[in-house]
Amino acid sequence: MDCFRPGIPQEFIIFLCVVVSVITEAVSNFVVVAAFMPALVGVADTVNMNPLFILMAVALSSSLAFMLPSGTPPNALVFSTNYLETKDMVKAGLVVKIIGIIIFPIVMYFIARPLSPLF
Repeated sequence: MDCFRPGIPQEFIIFLCVVVSVITEAVSNFVVVAAFMPALVGVADTVNMNPLFILMAVALSSSLAFMLPSGTPPNALVFSTNYLETKDMVKAGLVVKIIGIIIFPIVMYFIARPLSPLF
């Protein structure tokens, strides 16, 4: 099965990764993954593809929470020192998030896909 055929375009997977990575800024990563995964298994079954590619993309993109103190425990720890303001974290985190959103699909397409027999 080819995960990049016309039935499931690359743009959909990139869009899904962007949506998940944005939602994880305000909500726990676990909650986002637990909410999205069952629905995405149904989407993958509908388009007749192995759901592992979509599920892996969602699981990995949920870890791109870098902008807000609530994103990850290390963010909250650094923010609790009162040396940083939220706007400082948003500026730095936005750059890292954009880099992650750009690099993530490239890694999925050129590294994960050829190495995994599941796709």
